Formats: sequence, structure tokens, C-alpha cells
Amino acid sequence: MRALLLLLTVSSCVAVPVDAEIPRACVGRADQELPFCNTSLSTADRVEDLLSRLPLQEKATLLTARASPRGSVSSIGLPEYNWGANCVHGVQSTCGTNCPT
Repeated sequence: MRALLLLLTVSSCVAVPVDAEIPRACVGRADQELPFCNTSLSTADRVEDLLSRLPLQEKATLLTARASPRGSVSSIGLPEYNWGANCVHGVQSTCGTNCPT
């Protein structure tokens, strides 16, 4: 019985996909030319450059979780950010708790 339990535990760990890639900015060749991707610049200069490239509407969209997952800015290679949700059972992509009124 212990051997079977050990086998099931090990096989379930192996079956978990680990190749999920997290979207990141500044990974494409063209993106790396942008000043906000240049790590030799100061953080203040990089932030100033990034903010200067965003119209007001995109800045507002990026500040809210409501736009997720549509919060990407493809014109400058900025991927979406999944804000997740602070739910009763921890941080999740969607809240599994329903409290009807």
C-alpha cells in the first residue's frame, strides 16, 4: 500500500506542467532598443521614458485589475499583467467563492 501511495505521489508531481511561460517586457530584439529596457539607465529615467510612451487612457487601464487580461500595450511590447484576485482562499486568477445576496 505504501509503495502504491509513493508511486502515485511521485507520478502526480512529474505530470504537473512546468513550462508555463510568464510574459515579460523587453525580451524582443526591437524592444531592447527602447530606453525603458536599458538597464544601464537610472530607474527614474526608465520610468519617465515608459510613461512618456503611454497615452492617458492606457495609463488608466494599466492601473486597474478590471482591464486584465486586456492590459497589454503591444505597441511597445508591454505584456498583460494578471492581477489575480485576493479571495477568501488566497490569491487566485478568479474568485471561486460566490456569496449571493
